[in-house]
Amino acid sequence: MAATFPTTPPSYPIDETYMKAQLSSRFEDGTRQVRAKYTKGRRKWRLNWKVMGETEYQNLLEYFEANQGSSFSWTDPFTTTVYTVMFTGDEIKCNASSVAGRDVSFEIEEIP
Repeated sequence: MAATFPTTPPSYPIDETYMKAQLSSRFEDGTRQVRAKYTKGRRKWRLNWKVMGETEYQNLLEYFEANQGSSFSWTDPFTTTVYTVMFTGDEIKCNASSVAGRDVSFEIEEIP
């Protein structure tokens, strides 16, 4: 069976950051010119699960292994908007918080 993104919605709050990079140029007279680096911003989310079951955690690790560095579709559970995203970092953080499951967190980033 192919690994899938967790079907259990993440725990709230879901941290969302909107980013739009800018370029800044300083001139000899001390003035500065600033402009947008890109025409479109992008979003980043930190997703957290409190007490994720072991089966779903192992499935998430398989999904991460198969899709890290690639894009995939993700539906924001708050807005129900579908985004094309990728894993932002090289890690999934996990804390075995109880015998019922693990606290799990990672970041994903919109691909403009």
